[in-house]
Amino acid sequence: MTTAGRTPARRDAFSTLLLESGLVTQDQLDLARARKDSSGAHVDETLVTEGVVDPDLLRRVMSRSWGIAIVDLETEWIDPDLVRNGPHSLYIGDNWMPVHDQANGTVLVATARAPHPERTAEIVATLASPVEFAVATSLDIRAAVDRVLASRKRRWFFG
Repeated sequence: MTTAGRTPARRDAFSTLLLESGLVTQDQLDLARARKDSSGAHVDETLVTEGVVDPDLLRRVMSRSWGIAIVDLETEWIDPDLVRNGPHSLYIGDNWMPVHDQANGTVLVATARAPHPERTAEIVATLASPVEFAVATSLDIRAAVDRVLASRKRRWFFG
């Protein structure tokens, strides 16, 4: 399994993006980091849920900075088998999730962190497939994984 989002350099790169884009102040970032240490919620999850950062603006900043499109995980079709058959706690922990297979032979992957080469290689190895990235927030990813897993429980319970 990967640890595709957990290195200090990657965390610092995301923090730098938040600061340099003007989305947050250093004090707001420090508070979100403290919340992460106590609750486990990702920095961007905290900033969005506390109303510090608008999620649409955050997605646009990430998209522009990383040169990749945005995926709307509320409307995009998500292959439930692709999500359920993988390490869903890893998806949430490392800020990415597979969305669906694409006609070009890649898996569309939603990511809330920059797809650096090492991160990309780890995700490709986990999925055993080439990937194409699209931007989503950590909160988007957590909610989508939770919806997929909840739909499985409902089907099992109701038959």
